[in-house]
Amino acid sequence: TSANSKIRIIATCGAIRNTKPDSTNALLTIAKGGSNLVAAIGLASIGTSALTTGIDIPATLVYVDSPNSTSQLTYAVQIKSSDNVNTVHFNVQQQTVVITLEEIL
Repeated sequence: TSANSKIRIIATCGAIRNTKPDSTNALLTIAKGGSNLVAAIGLASIGTSALTTGIDIPATLVYVDSPNSTSQLTYAVQIKSSDNVNTVHFNVQQQTVVITLEEIL
């Protein structure tokens, strides 16, 4: 691995459940070493004002990172509610969650 390489991250997350889609969004992101790689709103936002009952939506996140490092790195998917009050759930249908990392030279 070269320090100039980029890493393409593809995370297939299974279904995300938002229990109050009319009042909050489920925010998903990819983190490196525990730190969000993108803006505070993340890579995906799941919610709708059209529903007042819970919804389950499959999610796949794709991001290209420029780590500028040859050290071992840890990537993870993070999820939270936009209002930090209502509950959102990760992988509610208990599907296999896959995170694929590809080095781009």
